[in-house]
Amino acid sequence: MAKGRTRVTSKNQVTIPIDALRKAGIAPDDVVSVYADGEGRIVVERMESLIERYAQKLSGTWPGGVEGFLAERKRAWE
Repeated sequence: MAKGRTRVTSKNQVTIPIDALRKAGIAPDDVVSVYADGEGRIVVERMESLIERYAQKLSGTWPGGVEGFLAERKRAWE
């Protein structure tokens, strides 16, 4: 388990040690969920991107992929 020390600021902010972030697989621009898990314990979890989760499931849905579908729709509108 990656551990480090940090301090809660007067604005209730904390800096999460980089080793802990790396071990958890959390990177810049990730969206995280934060919640209390009992007295003195806060959990930070990376939220799953629904786009990433379902993007691969749609491959093959449209012939030519999404780009081909959109190009076809654009030609139909013109």
